[in-house]
Amino acid sequence: MANQKGRAFLDKFAEISARVGNQVHLRTLCDSFAAIMPLYILAGIAVLINNVVFACIWGETGFMPNAEILANAQEGIVDGRVAFVDAYPALLDAAGSPLATLYRPGDGLHINDAGYDRVTAVLESKLRALLAAAD
Repeated sequence: MANQKGRAFLDKFAEISARVGNQVHLRTLCDSFAAIMPLYILAGIAVLINNVVFACIWGETGFMPNAEILANAQEGIVDGRVAFVDAYPALLDAAGSPLATLYRPGDGLHINDAGYDRVTAVLESKLRALLAAAD
């Protein structure tokens, strides 16, 4: 009896599967995924080799420590090749505390549209000054 119910279920499933499998666009989609799958596998192997094998050989992870990034930026600032803009004070009140109205509710980390407007104003004024100095 159980065997008969199982076979009836499989027969019904096979019928639906055949109907779905005979749709050309679904077969094409399936074939496309099957065709690009080796590319994803190779890309994963490349990432693995790059991050594990080469890191062991050369002893570096490929990421610059923050101190090195800061040193490079400061060198550029001194040479006049890099302009530094501190937009954070535009997000603070007179006491130096972050303005809650400029951040997403309950977040305190990500700024909202009003916060982006303030940062944009600071960046725009600095960029205009740099462009005027370059002329």
